[in-house]
Amino acid sequence: MFVIMFFCFLDLKRGWLEYCNAGHSPPVIGTADGHFSFLETEPNVPIGLWPDQDYEGTVIDNLAYHRILLYTDGLNEAENRQQEQYGEDCIISFLTARASFNAHDIIEALKADVENFRDGAEPSDDLTLFAFHYND
Repeated sequence: MFVIMFFCFLDLKRGWLEYCNAGHSPPVIGTADGHFSFLETEPNVPIGLWPDQDYEGTVIDNLAYHRILLYTDGLNEAENRQQEQYGEDCIISFLTARASFNAHDIIEALKADVENFRDGAEPSDDLTLFAFHYND
């Protein structure tokens, strides 16, 4: 058995994010100019595969005016009736088209978009979303 996990520590006073990914889908980061991409993470394995496994993390030292979206694989792996997945490209396109939305509105609109995409198909996994926008 194993566990995938994304762990992060956000320092609100200094505006930096320290994180470590253990086999989880990479979060999305958005810049002030509306560009969204997947956060670069170290290629760590899921937790529990090997005893005494070392994990490497990363630090972003200036989050000023950045947006972060954390999500479970119930988002990118959501399937419609034809068993097509929502996918990573759809996540980036969705966020790019809504770059002016605040974090709450992103979550609400993304939930509705995934529901619309599924078109009545039953969810195959949980869907958990967390978004924040860090203003300097």
